Amino acid sequence: MTPVAGAAFALFAALSLALTVVDVRSLRLPDALVLPGYALAGVLALSDLLSGELERAARTAVGATAFFAGALLLHRVRPDGLGGGDVKLLGVAGAFLAWRGPDAVALGVAATALLGAATAASALLTVRGTPGATTAVPFGPVILAGTWWAIVVASG
Repeated sequence: MTPVAGAAFALFAALSLALTVVDVRSLRLPDALVLPGYALAGVLALSDLLSGELERAARTAVGATAFFAGALLLHRVRPDGLGGGDVKLLGVAGAFLAWRGPDAVALGVAATALLGAATAASALLTVRGTPGATTAVPFGPVILAGTWWAIVVASG
């Protein structure tokens, strides 16, 4: 990993922590915290372009685009299930996972899906029979946990 990539990942880690805290407290992922993630992904891609790593640069851009587009489709189908901040965050996650490699993409998708299902099931079981209780669950921490797990354990 180059120093530029290392710095981008370190800043993404700090951003991930801030996003997790904000989403847990407010059930929101504000643009002011999510959108800088795209700038960090852009730094990764630009650094790769300048160093001749064209495939990795393209993979990063495609990952961001594919994750964002897939999440946007899910949001359009079920807006109450996946919020706009989650859609934007998934684009950032897709860029960092794709930069890391295909194994990270596969592991990140699987981990996020499993963590999301477990979190949703837990919320449903917790509030069942509780008058006035809500099953609203912050999905940002789930996205970030799955993403970081895959980034750390994936080969590539």
